[in-house]
Amino acid sequence: MDIRDFLAICLNWGSIHSGTFTYSVPSNDFDMDTHRSVLEIIYDEVKNSNSGPQYEIRLYLEKLLNISVPDRFILKQNYPNPFNSSTSIEYQIYEKAIVNLTVFNLLGQKVKTLVNAEKSEGIYRIEWDGRDDYGHDVASGIYLYRLESPSADITRKMVLIR
Repeated sequence: MDIRDFLAICLNWGSIHSGTFTYSVPSNDFDMDTHRSVLEIIYDEVKNSNSGPQYEIRLYLEKLLNISVPDRFILKQNYPNPFNSSTSIEYQIYEKAIVNLTVFNLLGQKVKTLVNAEKSEGIYRIEWDGRDDYGHDVASGIYLYRLESPSADITRKMVLIR
């Protein structure tokens, strides 16, 4: 099996169709840049897979696309900050773990749970729309967001301006 076979398998994974679909890769002259966008689309579909054939495809694509897996937990500063309607929070995980990403007010009260799930190693981004767990808009002010896992506990602050 080579890269041509791999692309064909990935592109037809789980599809049910009445016609035929062909994605052709030129014989022995595989040019990574020519097929990068297709491989990135496939990677987006399987990047959260933790087991089975899709997990194997994810690992293969990470090597092929030179996607580096983080070597530690990282919680980046939200962007934009300050923000008005929504902000983006990026975090990186270096090992499979149960991850909690929570927003708190300055009194330490939980405002919103953004993530509470098992995640595989990788880079993640989540949006916060300035609403609490009940869907209500929160007031302007300074908020803390905290990433917790068995081997990490990182907190940053952000400013919401309504």
